[in-house]
Amino acid sequence: MKKVKNIKRISFTQSFDELFEKPKLKTFESRKVKIWSLIAVAIVAFFASAPFLTVIVVTITTQSIINNSQKKIDKIKASQPYTEHDILKENLFLLHKPDYSNASPYTFKITSDKINFGNGFELNIKNSEGLNQYFKQDDFKIKAESGYSSMEQLAQYDFPNPNYKEMSSPISVFISGNLIESYEIQIDKAKGSWAKVYQLPDKWGVKTGYIINYNSPDSSYWPNHMRMIRYWIFSDGVGITVEDDANVTGTLTSDNKKSTTQEDLDVINKYSKGKLGELQENYEMTKIK
Repeated sequence: MKKVKNIKRISFTQSFDELFEKPKLKTFESRKVKIWSLIAVAIVAFFASAPFLTVIVVTITTQSIINNSQKKIDKIKASQPYTEHDILKENLFLLHKPDYSNASPYTFKITSDKINFGNGFELNIKNSEGLNQYFKQDDFKIKAESGYSSMEQLAQYDFPNPNYKEMSSPISVFISGNLIESYEIQIDKAKGSWAKVYQLPDKWGVKTGYIINYNSPDSSYWPNHMRMIRYWIFSDGVGITVEDDANVTGTLTSDNKKSTTQEDLDVINKYSKGKLGELQENYEMTKIK
Protein backbone atom coordinates (compact mmCIF):
# COMPACT_ATOMS: atom_id res chain seq x y z
CA MET A 1 0.00 0.00 0.00
CA LYS A 2 1.40 3.41 -0.98
CA LYS A 3 2.13 5.83 1.84
CA VAL A 4 0.04 8.97 1.62
CA LYS A 5 2.10 12.13 2.01
CA ASN A 6 0.93 14.95 4.22
CA ILE A 7 -0.82 17.51 2.09
CA LYS A 8 -0.86 21.14 3.03
CA ARG A 9 -4.47 22.10 3.65
CA ILE A 10 -5.77 25.47 2.52
CA SER A 11 -8.62 27.00 4.44
CA PHE A 12 -11.82 27.98 2.76
CA THR A 13 -11.19 31.63 3.75
CA GLN A 14 -7.79 31.61 2.08
CA SER A 15 -9.24 30.06 -1.07
CA PHE A 16 -12.05 32.55 -1.07
CA ASP A 17 -9.68 35.49 -0.67
CA GLU A 18 -7.44 34.22 -3.48
CA LEU A 19 -10.41 33.76 -5.75
CA PHE A 20 -11.79 37.24 -5.23
CA GLU A 21 -9.91 40.49 -4.88
CA LYS A 22 -10.22 42.01 -1.48
CA PRO A 23 -11.33 45.63 -2.05
CA LYS A 24 -10.77 48.10 0.71
CA LEU A 25 -14.43 49.13 0.88
CA LYS A 26 -17.21 46.62 0.09
CA THR A 27 -20.80 46.57 1.20
CA PHE A 28 -22.29 43.54 2.87
CA GLU A 29 -24.60 42.96 -0.12
CA SER A 30 -21.77 42.74 -2.66
CA ARG A 31 -19.91 40.23 -0.47
CA LYS A 32 -23.11 38.21 -0.11
CA VAL A 33 -23.48 38.04 -3.91
CA LYS A 34 -19.95 36.75 -4.28
CA ILE A 35 -20.52 34.08 -1.64
CA TRP A 36 -23.63 32.84 -3.41
CA SER A 37 -21.80 32.96 -6.73
CA LEU A 38 -19.04 30.78 -5.29
CA ILE A 39 -21.57 28.33 -3.87
CA ALA A 40 -23.38 28.17 -7.21
CA VAL A 41 -20.14 27.48 -9.09
CA ALA A 42 -19.21 24.78 -6.58
CA ILE A 43 -22.63 23.09 -6.89
CA VAL A 44 -22.51 23.14 -10.70
CA ALA A 45 -18.96 21.77 -10.69
CA PHE A 46 -19.91 18.98 -8.27
CA PHE A 47 -22.95 17.81 -10.23
CA ALA A 48 -21.02 18.06 -13.49
CA SER A 49 -18.32 15.77 -12.15
CA ALA A 50 -20.59 13.48 -10.10
CA PRO A 51 -21.44 11.03 -12.94
CA PHE A 52 -17.77 10.60 -13.76
CA LEU A 53 -16.85 10.12 -10.12
CA THR A 54 -19.65 7.57 -9.76
CA VAL A 55 -18.45 5.66 -12.84
CA ILE A 56 -14.90 5.61 -11.51
CA VAL A 57 -15.99 4.43 -8.06
CA VAL A 58 -18.31 1.74 -9.49
CA THR A 59 -15.65 0.58 -11.98
CA ILE A 60 -12.98 0.28 -9.30
CA THR A 61 -15.38 -1.49 -6.92
CA THR A 62 -16.60 -3.91 -9.60
CA GLN A 63 -13.07 -4.74 -10.72
CA SER A 64 -12.06 -5.33 -7.11
CA ILE A 65 -14.99 -7.73 -6.62
CA ILE A 66 -14.11 -9.59 -9.84
CA ASN A 67 -10.45 -9.89 -8.86
CA ASN A 68 -11.29 -11.17 -5.37
CA SER A 69 -13.84 -13.64 -6.77
CA GLN A 70 -11.33 -14.92 -9.32
CA LYS A 71 -8.75 -15.44 -6.59
CA LYS A 72 -11.27 -17.46 -4.59
CA ILE A 73 -12.18 -19.53 -7.66
CA ASP A 74 -8.50 -20.18 -8.41
CA LYS A 75 -7.96 -21.20 -4.80
CA ILE A 76 -10.90 -23.62 -4.92
CA LYS A 77 -9.68 -25.10 -8.22
CA ALA A 78 -6.18 -25.55 -6.82
CA SER A 79 -7.59 -27.47 -3.85
CA GLN A 80 -9.58 -29.89 -6.03
CA PRO A 81 -8.12 -33.36 -6.79
CA TYR A 82 -8.71 -32.82 -10.52
CA THR A 83 -8.33 -30.31 -13.35
CA GLU A 84 -11.06 -29.43 -15.83
CA HIS A 85 -10.51 -29.73 -19.58
CA ASP A 86 -12.53 -29.04 -22.73
CA ILE A 87 -11.04 -32.20 -24.14
CA LEU A 88 -12.85 -32.26 -27.49
CA LYS A 89 -12.10 -28.59 -28.12
CA GLU A 90 -8.44 -29.32 -27.43
CA ASN A 91 -8.36 -32.12 -30.01
CA LEU A 92 -11.09 -31.65 -32.64
CA PHE A 93 -12.47 -29.00 -34.97
CA LEU A 94 -15.12 -28.78 -37.68
CA LEU A 95 -13.91 -28.57 -41.27
CA HIS A 96 -16.60 -26.04 -42.19
CA LYS A 97 -18.27 -23.45 -39.99
CA PRO A 98 -22.02 -24.15 -39.86
CA ASP A 99 -24.62 -21.52 -40.72
CA TYR A 100 -25.93 -21.18 -37.18
CA SER A 101 -28.34 -18.35 -38.04
CA ASN A 102 -30.35 -20.68 -40.27
CA ALA A 103 -30.00 -23.86 -38.19
CA SER A 104 -33.20 -25.88 -37.92
CA PRO A 105 -34.27 -27.73 -34.76
CA TYR A 106 -33.78 -31.49 -34.76
CA THR A 107 -36.83 -33.73 -34.68
CA PHE A 108 -36.48 -37.06 -32.90
CA LYS A 109 -38.18 -40.40 -33.15
CA ILE A 110 -37.14 -42.65 -30.28
CA THR A 111 -38.03 -46.34 -30.15
CA SER A 112 -36.87 -49.37 -28.19
CA ASP A 113 -33.99 -50.05 -30.57
CA LYS A 114 -33.12 -46.82 -32.38
CA ILE A 115 -33.10 -43.02 -32.35
CA ASN A 116 -33.87 -41.17 -35.57
CA PHE A 117 -32.40 -37.65 -35.42
CA GLY A 118 -34.35 -36.28 -38.39
CA ASN A 119 -31.14 -35.29 -40.18
CA GLY A 120 -30.64 -38.43 -42.25
CA PHE A 121 -28.97 -40.40 -39.46
CA GLU A 122 -30.13 -42.81 -36.80
CA LEU A 123 -28.46 -44.52 -33.86
CA ASN A 124 -29.18 -48.23 -33.62
CA ILE A 125 -29.21 -49.70 -30.10
CA LYS A 126 -28.51 -53.41 -29.84
CA ASN A 127 -28.73 -55.99 -27.03
CA SER A 128 -30.73 -53.76 -24.70
CA GLU A 129 -33.62 -54.83 -22.48
CA GLY A 130 -35.64 -51.89 -23.68
CA LEU A 131 -36.18 -48.16 -23.52
CA ASN A 132 -36.85 -46.51 -20.18
CA GLN A 133 -40.01 -44.51 -20.92
CA TYR A 134 -39.42 -42.13 -18.00
CA PHE A 135 -36.30 -40.75 -19.68
CA LYS A 136 -37.61 -40.55 -23.23
CA GLN A 137 -37.36 -36.99 -24.62
CA ASP A 138 -38.57 -37.26 -28.21
CA ASP A 139 -40.30 -33.85 -27.97
CA PHE A 140 -37.01 -32.22 -26.99
CA LYS A 141 -35.92 -29.29 -29.20
CA ILE A 142 -32.27 -28.71 -30.02
CA LYS A 143 -30.34 -27.17 -32.90
CA ALA A 144 -26.75 -26.32 -33.78
CA GLU A 145 -25.34 -23.55 -31.56
CA SER A 146 -22.29 -21.35 -32.10
CA GLY A 147 -21.11 -21.53 -28.48
CA TYR A 148 -21.73 -23.53 -25.35
CA SER A 149 -24.75 -25.84 -25.44
CA SER A 150 -25.57 -27.94 -22.39
CA MET A 151 -25.60 -31.73 -22.48
CA GLU A 152 -29.17 -33.02 -22.42
CA GLN A 153 -30.36 -36.55 -21.76
CA LEU A 154 -32.25 -37.73 -24.83
CA ALA A 155 -33.03 -41.33 -23.87
CA GLN A 156 -32.02 -44.13 -21.52
CA TYR A 157 -31.73 -47.83 -22.34
CA ASP A 158 -31.45 -50.72 -19.90
CA PHE A 159 -28.83 -53.42 -20.46
CA PRO A 160 -28.27 -56.73 -18.67
CA ASN A 161 -26.16 -56.49 -15.52
CA PRO A 162 -23.42 -59.14 -15.66
CA ASN A 163 -23.17 -59.32 -11.86
CA TYR A 164 -26.84 -59.21 -10.85
CA LYS A 165 -29.37 -60.87 -13.14
CA GLU A 166 -32.32 -59.25 -11.38
CA MET A 167 -30.90 -55.78 -12.04
CA SER A 168 -30.31 -53.73 -15.17
CA SER A 169 -27.48 -51.39 -16.12
CA PRO A 170 -28.93 -48.16 -17.56
CA ILE A 171 -26.95 -46.21 -20.15
CA SER A 172 -28.12 -42.80 -21.34
CA VAL A 173 -27.82 -41.13 -24.72
CA PHE A 174 -26.89 -37.45 -24.41
CA ILE A 175 -27.02 -34.68 -27.01
CA SER A 176 -25.56 -31.16 -27.29
CA GLY A 177 -26.02 -28.39 -29.85
CA ASN A 178 -22.24 -27.95 -29.94
CA LEU A 179 -20.42 -30.93 -28.47
CA ILE A 180 -16.88 -29.77 -29.26
CA GLU A 181 -17.35 -26.46 -27.44
CA SER A 182 -19.34 -27.91 -24.56
CA TYR A 183 -17.94 -31.27 -23.47
CA GLU A 184 -15.82 -30.94 -20.33
CA ILE A 185 -14.12 -33.63 -18.26
CA GLN A 186 -12.26 -33.72 -14.95
CA ILE A 187 -8.81 -35.29 -15.08
CA ASP A 188 -7.49 -36.60 -11.79
CA LYS A 189 -4.28 -34.91 -10.58
CA ALA A 190 -2.83 -38.14 -9.17
CA LYS A 191 0.32 -39.48 -10.78
CA GLY A 192 -0.48 -41.89 -13.58
CA SER A 193 -3.98 -40.55 -14.27
CA TRP A 194 -4.76 -39.35 -17.78
CA ALA A 195 -7.42 -38.69 -20.39
CA LYS A 196 -7.24 -39.02 -24.15
CA VAL A 197 -9.40 -38.74 -27.26
CA TYR A 198 -9.16 -41.83 -29.46
CA GLN A 199 -10.31 -40.56 -32.85
CA LEU A 200 -11.67 -42.93 -35.47
CA PRO A 201 -11.97 -42.11 -39.20
CA ASP A 202 -14.91 -39.90 -40.16
CA LYS A 203 -17.83 -41.69 -41.78
CA TRP A 204 -20.40 -39.83 -43.91
CA GLY A 205 -18.92 -36.61 -42.54
CA VAL A 206 -19.64 -37.68 -38.96
CA LYS A 207 -16.75 -37.48 -36.49
CA THR A 208 -16.58 -40.40 -34.08
CA GLY A 209 -14.32 -41.97 -31.50
CA TYR A 210 -13.83 -42.51 -27.78
CA ILE A 211 -12.78 -40.45 -24.79
CA ILE A 212 -10.99 -42.44 -22.10
CA ASN A 213 -10.64 -40.85 -18.65
CA TYR A 214 -8.48 -43.02 -16.39
CA ASN A 215 -7.83 -42.64 -12.65
CA SER A 216 -4.65 -44.33 -11.44
CA PRO A 217 -4.35 -46.40 -8.23
CA ASP A 218 -2.93 -43.26 -6.57
CA SER A 219 -6.16 -41.31 -7.05
CA SER A 220 -7.62 -39.97 -3.80
CA TYR A 221 -11.01 -39.44 -5.44
CA TRP A 222 -11.80 -42.68 -7.32
CA PRO A 223 -8.78 -45.00 -7.73
CA ASN A 224 -8.59 -47.67 -10.43
CA HIS A 225 -11.54 -46.18 -12.27
CA MET A 226 -12.14 -45.59 -15.96
CA ARG A 227 -14.78 -43.44 -17.64
CA MET A 228 -15.45 -44.36 -21.28
CA ILE A 229 -17.34 -42.03 -23.62
CA ARG A 230 -18.27 -42.82 -27.19
CA TYR A 231 -19.13 -39.79 -29.32
CA TRP A 232 -20.56 -38.86 -32.72
CA ILE A 233 -20.42 -35.29 -34.06
CA PHE A 234 -22.47 -34.28 -37.09
CA SER A 235 -21.14 -31.75 -39.61
CA ASP A 236 -23.13 -28.92 -37.95
CA GLY A 237 -21.49 -29.58 -34.56
CA VAL A 238 -24.47 -31.27 -32.89
CA GLY A 239 -23.05 -34.21 -30.96
CA ILE A 240 -24.18 -37.44 -29.31
CA THR A 241 -22.52 -39.38 -26.48
CA VAL A 242 -23.04 -42.65 -24.65
CA GLU A 243 -21.00 -43.31 -21.50
CA ASP A 244 -20.09 -46.15 -19.17
CA ASP A 245 -17.76 -46.82 -16.22
CA ALA A 246 -15.43 -49.65 -15.26
CA ASN A 247 -13.27 -50.55 -12.30
CA VAL A 248 -9.77 -51.32 -13.55
CA THR A 249 -7.35 -53.94 -12.29
CA GLY A 250 -3.70 -52.99 -12.77
CA THR A 251 -2.18 -49.82 -14.19
CA LEU A 252 -3.13 -48.51 -17.62
CA THR A 253 -0.77 -46.16 -19.46
CA SER A 254 -1.24 -43.91 -22.46
CA ASP A 255 0.94 -42.68 -25.31
CA ASN A 256 1.04 -39.55 -27.46
CA LYS A 257 -0.03 -41.18 -30.71
CA LYS A 258 -2.61 -39.21 -32.67
CA SER A 259 -3.92 -42.18 -34.65
CA THR A 260 -6.05 -44.93 -33.13
CA THR A 261 -5.70 -48.62 -33.91
CA GLN A 262 -7.96 -51.51 -33.03
CA GLU A 263 -5.09 -52.81 -30.91
CA ASP A 264 -5.29 -49.65 -28.76
CA LEU A 265 -9.00 -50.24 -28.21
CA ASP A 266 -8.46 -53.94 -27.50
CA VAL A 267 -6.03 -53.10 -24.68
CA ILE A 268 -8.51 -50.66 -23.12
CA ASN A 269 -11.31 -53.18 -23.55
CA LYS A 270 -9.26 -55.77 -21.67
CA TYR A 271 -8.65 -53.42 -18.74
CA SER A 272 -12.31 -52.37 -18.69
CA LYS A 273 -13.43 -56.02 -18.52
CA GLY A 274 -15.22 -55.78 -21.85
CA LYS A 275 -17.09 -52.53 -21.16
CA LEU A 276 -15.49 -50.64 -24.06
CA GLY A 277 -16.35 -53.50 -26.39
CA GLU A 278 -19.99 -53.21 -25.32
CA LEU A 279 -20.04 -49.51 -26.27
CA GLN A 280 -18.53 -50.47 -29.59
CA GLU A 281 -20.96 -53.32 -30.25
CA ASN A 282 -24.22 -51.98 -28.82
CA TYR A 283 -24.34 -48.62 -30.62
CA GLU A 284 -24.11 -48.08 -34.36
CA MET A 285 -24.65 -44.81 -36.21
CA THR A 286 -26.06 -45.38 -39.70
CA LYS A 287 -27.09 -43.17 -42.59
CA ILE A 288 -30.69 -43.57 -43.69
CA LYS A 289 -31.00 -44.33 -47.39
